[in-house]
Amino acid sequence: QILDAGFPIVSARKEITVLIHPNRGIRVEYQGRTYDTIRYLKPQNKNANTKVPRKVVSTVTPHVELRHGSEEWKRIWWMEDYNLSLKFLYEIFFEKQSKPAL
Repeated sequence: QILDAGFPIVSARKEITVLIHPNRGIRVEYQGRTYDTIRYLKPQNKNANTKVPRKVVSTVTPHVELRHGSEEWKRIWWMEDYNLSLKFLYEIFFEKQSKPAL
């Protein structure tokens, strides 16, 4: 957090340069000026659950014959004709639309 003298020095969502030095610590540069910083720790939510849930590992068996265009693919995935898709897009973007009557 940038040390400010009671008023914000840098507006929100502005681009800053973070300077890290082994002796001087972390400083911020904004519009040619360098500012000191303090370590800011975001306060924890009072209602936060401290118990970590146990991870469940599940495995999925791969489909050996599942290849694009195969019969198994066609049973699982609905596929429309490529030319039909192009015709649909052409009608949307390139054909003149008649104006609706008011």
